[in-house]
Amino acid sequence: MDVVRVQEEDWQHVRALRLTMLADTPLAFTETLEQSRAFDEREWRRRARRGSAGRGVATFAARDAAGRWVGTMGGVIESAGQALLVSVFVVPEHRGGGVADLLLDEVLRWAHVEAGATRIRLLVHEANPRAAAFYARQGFVRTGRTEAYPLDPTAREVEMARPLGAGTDPFTGPSTRPSARPSARPAMGLVGDTRPRYG
Repeated sequence: MDVVRVQEEDWQHVRALRLTMLADTPLAFTETLEQSRAFDEREWRRRARRGSAGRGVATFAARDAAGRWVGTMGGVIESAGQALLVSVFVVPEHRGGGVADLLLDEVLRWAHVEAGATRIRLLVHEANPRAAAFYARQGFVRTGRTEAYPLDPTAREVEMARPLGAGTDPFTGPSTRPSARPSARPAMGLVGDTRPRYG
Protein backbone atom coordinates (compact mmCIF):
# COMPACT_ATOMS: atom_id res chain seq x y z
CA MET A 1 0.00 0.00 0.00
CA ASP A 2 1.31 3.46 -0.83
CA VAL A 3 -0.04 6.99 -0.49
CA VAL A 4 0.32 9.61 -3.24
CA ARG A 5 -0.66 13.22 -3.79
CA VAL A 6 -3.43 13.69 -6.34
CA GLN A 7 -2.72 15.55 -9.57
CA GLU A 8 -4.63 16.38 -12.74
CA GLU A 9 -3.67 13.24 -14.62
CA ASP A 10 -5.46 11.24 -11.91
CA TRP A 11 -8.88 12.66 -12.82
CA GLN A 12 -10.35 9.32 -13.88
CA HIS A 13 -9.37 7.75 -10.56
CA VAL A 14 -10.80 10.79 -8.76
CA ARG A 15 -14.09 10.37 -10.63
CA ALA A 16 -14.34 6.61 -10.05
CA LEU A 17 -13.62 6.86 -6.34
CA ARG A 18 -15.94 9.82 -5.90
CA LEU A 19 -18.85 7.92 -7.43
CA THR A 20 -18.05 4.94 -5.21
CA MET A 21 -18.01 7.21 -2.15
CA LEU A 22 -21.38 8.72 -2.91
CA ALA A 23 -23.01 5.36 -3.66
CA ASP A 24 -21.59 3.77 -0.51
CA THR A 25 -22.23 6.49 2.09
CA PRO A 26 -24.32 9.37 0.73
CA LEU A 27 -24.95 10.91 4.17
CA ALA A 28 -21.22 11.64 4.56
CA PHE A 29 -21.03 14.14 1.70
CA THR A 30 -22.71 17.32 0.54
CA GLU A 31 -23.14 16.29 -3.08
CA THR A 32 -25.42 13.63 -4.55
CA LEU A 33 -24.46 10.73 -6.80
CA GLU A 34 -26.69 12.12 -9.53
CA GLN A 35 -24.93 15.49 -9.42
CA SER A 36 -21.50 13.89 -9.67
CA ARG A 37 -22.47 11.64 -12.55
CA ALA A 38 -23.45 14.71 -14.56
CA PHE A 39 -19.98 16.32 -14.39
CA ASP A 40 -17.86 16.27 -17.53
CA GLU A 41 -14.13 15.61 -17.91
CA ARG A 42 -13.30 19.28 -17.57
CA GLU A 43 -14.89 19.42 -14.13
CA TRP A 44 -13.10 16.27 -12.93
CA ARG A 45 -9.79 17.60 -14.16
CA ARG A 46 -10.47 20.88 -12.33
CA ARG A 47 -11.15 18.99 -9.12
CA ALA A 48 -8.04 16.88 -9.46
CA ARG A 49 -5.78 19.90 -9.91
CA ARG A 50 -7.54 22.24 -7.47
CA GLY A 51 -4.71 22.44 -4.98
CA SER A 52 -1.88 23.03 -7.44
CA ALA A 53 -1.76 26.82 -7.12
CA GLY A 54 -0.60 26.94 -3.51
CA ARG A 55 -0.20 25.12 -0.23
CA GLY A 56 -3.70 25.66 1.08
CA VAL A 57 -5.19 22.39 -0.18
CA ALA A 58 -3.89 18.82 -0.39
CA THR A 59 -5.51 15.52 -1.32
CA PHE A 60 -3.98 12.09 -0.83
CA ALA A 61 -4.96 8.73 -2.30
CA ALA A 62 -4.07 5.24 -1.09
CA ARG A 63 -3.22 2.66 -3.76
CA ASP A 64 -2.98 -1.09 -3.36
CA ALA A 65 -0.28 -3.28 -4.89
CA ALA A 66 -2.20 -3.46 -8.16
CA GLY A 67 -2.45 0.34 -8.39
CA ARG A 68 -6.14 0.47 -7.52
CA TRP A 69 -7.27 3.51 -5.54
CA VAL A 70 -8.74 2.24 -2.27
CA GLY A 71 -9.03 5.40 -0.21
CA THR A 72 -8.69 9.15 -0.14
CA MET A 73 -8.42 11.98 2.38
CA GLY A 74 -7.72 15.69 2.09
CA GLY A 75 -7.08 18.86 3.99
CA VAL A 76 -7.88 22.53 3.51
CA ILE A 77 -6.37 25.52 5.30
CA GLU A 78 -9.35 27.61 6.43
CA SER A 79 -7.41 30.40 8.12
CA ALA A 80 -4.01 31.01 9.68
CA GLY A 81 -3.16 27.95 11.75
CA GLN A 82 -6.51 26.25 11.14
CA ALA A 83 -6.99 23.19 8.89
CA LEU A 84 -10.11 21.24 7.96
CA LEU A 85 -10.13 17.47 7.27
CA VAL A 86 -12.19 16.67 4.17
CA SER A 87 -13.36 13.98 1.76
CA VAL A 88 -12.44 10.95 3.86
CA PHE A 89 -13.21 7.53 2.40
CA VAL A 90 -11.87 3.96 2.27
CA VAL A 91 -13.48 1.26 0.12
CA PRO A 92 -15.38 -1.35 2.17
CA GLU A 93 -13.00 -4.25 1.56
CA HIS A 94 -10.03 -2.29 2.95
CA ARG A 95 -11.68 -0.89 6.06
CA GLY A 96 -10.06 -1.86 9.31
CA GLY A 97 -6.76 -2.59 7.59
CA GLY A 98 -4.93 0.61 8.43
CA VAL A 99 -5.59 2.54 5.22
CA ALA A 100 -7.39 5.34 7.05
CA ASP A 101 -4.48 5.60 9.49
CA LEU A 102 -1.96 5.95 6.65
CA LEU A 103 -4.02 8.63 4.96
CA LEU A 104 -4.60 10.55 8.17
CA ASP A 105 -0.86 10.41 8.95
CA GLU A 106 -0.17 12.21 5.69
CA VAL A 107 -2.90 14.81 6.08
CA LEU A 108 -1.75 15.68 9.60
CA ARG A 109 1.88 15.83 8.50
CA TRP A 110 1.00 18.05 5.55
CA ALA A 111 -1.24 20.32 7.62
CA HIS A 112 1.39 20.97 10.28
CA VAL A 113 4.75 20.62 8.54
CA GLU A 114 3.94 22.01 5.10
CA ALA A 115 0.99 24.30 5.72
CA GLY A 116 1.83 25.49 9.24
CA ALA A 117 -1.47 24.56 10.89
CA THR A 118 -1.60 24.16 14.67
CA ARG A 119 -5.16 22.81 14.81
CA ILE A 120 -7.31 20.61 12.56
CA ARG A 121 -11.06 20.11 12.75
CA LEU A 122 -13.70 18.04 10.97
CA LEU A 123 -17.45 17.60 10.73
CA VAL A 124 -18.93 14.11 11.10
CA HIS A 125 -22.58 13.16 10.65
CA GLU A 126 -24.38 12.34 13.89
CA ALA A 127 -25.50 9.03 12.36
CA ASN A 128 -21.91 7.93 11.68
CA PRO A 129 -20.67 6.63 15.07
CA ARG A 130 -17.97 4.46 13.50
CA ALA A 131 -16.37 7.55 12.01
CA ALA A 132 -16.58 9.45 15.28
CA ALA A 133 -14.96 6.54 17.12
CA PHE A 134 -12.09 6.42 14.64
CA TYR A 135 -11.45 10.15 15.00
CA ALA A 136 -11.57 9.88 18.80
CA ARG A 137 -8.91 7.18 18.70
CA GLN A 138 -6.79 9.58 16.65
CA GLY A 139 -6.99 12.31 19.28
CA PHE A 140 -9.96 14.31 18.00
CA VAL A 141 -12.44 15.51 20.61
CA ARG A 142 -15.92 16.96 20.30
CA THR A 143 -15.93 20.74 20.55
CA GLY A 144 -19.61 21.04 21.43
CA ARG A 145 -20.36 22.74 18.11
CA THR A 146 -22.75 21.26 15.53
CA GLU A 147 -24.04 22.30 12.12
CA ALA A 148 -27.09 21.39 10.07
CA TYR A 149 -26.34 18.73 7.45
CA PRO A 150 -26.68 20.54 4.08
CA LEU A 151 -28.66 17.79 2.33
CA ASP A 152 -31.02 17.32 5.30
CA PRO A 153 -31.28 20.31 7.66
CA THR A 154 -33.08 18.14 10.24
CA ALA A 155 -29.86 16.18 10.80
CA ARG A 156 -26.71 17.48 12.50
CA GLU A 157 -23.00 17.26 11.89
CA VAL A 158 -20.73 17.21 14.92
CA GLU A 159 -17.47 19.16 15.01
CA MET A 160 -14.36 17.40 16.36
CA ALA A 161 -10.86 18.88 16.56
CA ARG A 162 -7.31 18.23 17.72
CA PRO A 163 -4.12 20.26 18.10
CA LEU A 164 -1.07 19.80 15.89
CA GLY A 165 2.53 20.40 16.85
CA ALA A 166 5.26 19.61 19.37
CA GLY A 167 3.98 17.94 22.50
CA THR A 168 0.65 16.96 20.98
CA ASP A 169 1.47 14.43 18.27
CA PRO A 170 4.32 12.99 16.17
CA PHE A 171 3.62 15.14 13.12
CA THR A 172 6.37 17.69 13.59
CA GLY A 173 8.45 15.96 10.95
CA PRO A 174 8.12 13.30 8.26
CA SER A 175 5.69 10.47 8.88
CA THR A 176 6.98 7.66 11.04
CA ARG A 177 5.28 5.13 8.78
CA PRO A 178 7.46 4.59 5.68
CA SER A 179 4.61 3.09 3.65
CA ALA A 180 2.58 6.24 4.18
CA ARG A 181 5.11 8.53 2.51
CA PRO A 182 3.77 10.12 -0.67
CA SER A 183 5.64 9.55 -3.89
CA ALA A 184 7.54 12.49 -5.37
CA ARG A 185 4.59 14.20 -7.04
CA PRO A 186 3.31 17.75 -6.68
CA ALA A 187 0.50 18.60 -4.28
CA MET A 188 -2.83 18.81 -6.03
CA GLY A 189 -6.46 19.39 -5.33
CA LEU A 190 -9.45 18.41 -3.31
CA VAL A 191 -11.61 15.47 -4.33
CA GLY A 192 -14.84 17.34 -3.93
CA ASP A 193 -16.39 18.60 -0.71
CA THR A 194 -15.81 19.44 2.90
CA ARG A 195 -17.44 16.53 4.69
CA PRO A 196 -15.32 13.64 6.03
CA ARG A 197 -16.04 9.96 5.81
CA TYR A 198 -14.19 7.29 7.73
CA GLY A 199 -13.47 3.93 6.16
